[in-house]
Amino acid sequence: MEVIFVHAEERYSAPSVARSSLFKTLSIEKAVIRGLLLSTLDDPNRKLCTATSMAVAAIAVYEWPESWPDLLLFLLKLIGDQTSMNEGVEKERGCNSTR
Repeated sequence: MEVIFVHAEERYSAPSVARSSLFKTLSIEKAVIRGLLLSTLDDPNRKLCTATSMAVAAIAVYEWPESWPDLLLFLLKLIGDQTSMNEGVEKERGCNSTR
């Protein structure tokens, strides 16, 4: 996208890209980025999970709930899956979670 300011006439020349197509492109790019971030939240590398969580939180401040309505549902499902997985591991190890 090119923005042109004509000095001699001191006026702004609008970019040639239609605003609606630009908005559509940005929406698609945002969706791809969100998907990539969410897909790495359950990575076994804890440092990567922490960094990704911080990025998700920073974006969610501006995007949730209006532009990212499924975020909370995804996070709750992820937490539930992790809890189930951890309980299964504890049972296999013979751990008692009521200690």
